[in-house]
Amino acid sequence: MGKVIVSTHVTVDGVVGPSPGDWASFDDEGERFKFDQLLAADAFLLGRKVYQGLASAWPTITDRLADEVHFWVQPVVWGDGERAFGGRRVRLRPLRATVFDSGVALLCYRPAPDQHASAAS
Repeated sequence: MGKVIVSTHVTVDGVVGPSPGDWASFDDEGERFKFDQLLAADAFLLGRKVYQGLASAWPTITDRLADEVHFWVQPVVWGDGERAFGGRRVRLRPLRATVFDSGVALLCYRPAPDQHASAAS
């Protein structure tokens, strides 16, 4: 079975919404990297808001935790807004980090070993 990877843009202070288009930087290098990841995927699942935003151009993740979480950390502090995981505490273990010329850092994590057990109860 393939891996479930959640990938999202986030500010340095942890904001994931409501409108990343207002603060996220999109550079050629990072876009190429994301596009290559997309091409390597077996499937691509969009959240409701992203899907609705893209639905005109293109003819639910369950409560299961993802195998990996990728944060595209934007070099900006936004102050307030939606937080990753709905504000819940989630323990993660680092996998790798990539920093792009734009200042965006891609931080890749996996849930801590005890995280899956506590999510099931």
